[in-house]
Amino acid sequence: MTVTLPAPQSATAPDAAAKPRIRRGLHLGMRWKLMLAFGIGFTIVFVVVAIWVVQFSTNTANTRVQQTLRNISIGGATTINTKAFTDLIALAPKPVPGEVYPENSGYLAGTVATIDSVYPTSPLYWDQCNQIADIRRTNPEASPYTYFMDADGQMKFVSSWGALGYPTMITDPPGGGEFLTPISTIVDPVTASYFEKGLVETTQQPKYTDALSTWISVYTPIKNAAGVTVGAIGVDYDIAYVNKVYDDVVRVLYPVLAIAYVVLLGLVYLLSGSLTRRLARLSTATKRVSEGDYEVDLSSAAKSRIDDEMTELAKSFAVMTEKVGARERKLVAQVAVLKVEIDQKKRQQAVAEITDTDFFSELTAKADLMRAKVKADEAESARIKAEKSGVNDV
Repeated sequence: MTVTLPAPQSATAPDAAAKPRIRRGLHLGMRWKLMLAFGIGFTIVFVVVAIWVVQFSTNTANTRVQQTLRNISIGGATTINTKAFTDLIALAPKPVPGEVYPENSGYLAGTVATIDSVYPTSPLYWDQCNQIADIRRTNPEASPYTYFMDADGQMKFVSSWGALGYPTMITDPPGGGEFLTPISTIVDPVTASYFEKGLVETTQQPKYTDALSTWISVYTPIKNAAGVTVGAIGVDYDIAYVNKVYDDVVRVLYPVLAIAYVVLLGLVYLLSGSLTRRLARLSTATKRVSEGDYEVDLSSAAKSRIDDEMTELAKSFAVMTEKVGARERKLVAQVAVLKVEIDQKKRQQAVAEITDTDFFSELTAKADLMRAKVKADEAESARIKAEKSGVNDV
């Protein structure tokens, strides 16, 4: 009796849909990442440099102006004729109607004083104004003037370069502090305090603003031969010079930094191209490896004239690919052997499931009985045939 065994069923192949899905986010190429990183870095550096340069230039200009102003004030105090200065204060001349202003009186020279005139016609006053004006002529940005404190403790103006014409000497009508005008009627209390300090020692007033402009000022005492203070000289300096320095720096610095910024970014873009090209070759090669092509030459994917980390990475990938390929081939062979063993075991298990049943045992017993009966019948047939053969021989 022939028994037909059922064929072993093959394992169901995994569904392709069961593969893990890779979520893709925003993609930004390495080249643009480098551009962005360097762009941010350059921006920070250039902003810091620009701020530092502007502040340094402005502070340097401020320091230079302050030092120049201090030198002008101290030097100007030594040029004042102190005897003529004290005589002028003592005489306190006033404009005399009908008198002609002297030739050294600037804009008023040759004119006749009237009852409305405010500037003295005394040559002594105009000599003092011209001494102050000499400072202005050698330092066009400086605005010098003199003052003193009277017996009542009130500070008053003496001479000013503006008396010769303001803002342009000789060309414009006179201006500035008028002779014996109380300082407190013109300046604010804070500035007046610096005026008072200037009667004792050289004093610098920080930047301040009045109705005319923004200034920095220095005040220096005027002392006679005996070392006694008879008055003081004040020199104002228009801060517009410092602002001009600032504007000049900005006008030159910003375009230079902008050009340098663009050039550096251009260089980064060009140099990053060589790096990203090597990465692209390496990426393409690794994709082929992921698809099962273990023969790709990874060592040359990121080659360079000078080896670097990327070259080492490519070499490491090449070694890894070779090992992975050998391991996969070995695993394939092992899986094939294991599959044969599993199939054989399944067949044995299927046979056992049939032969170990009562039905199979009964079937086997019946088959044995049938075989025994067939053999008995065959033996009986052979005996009978033999007996018949013997009778015939007799």
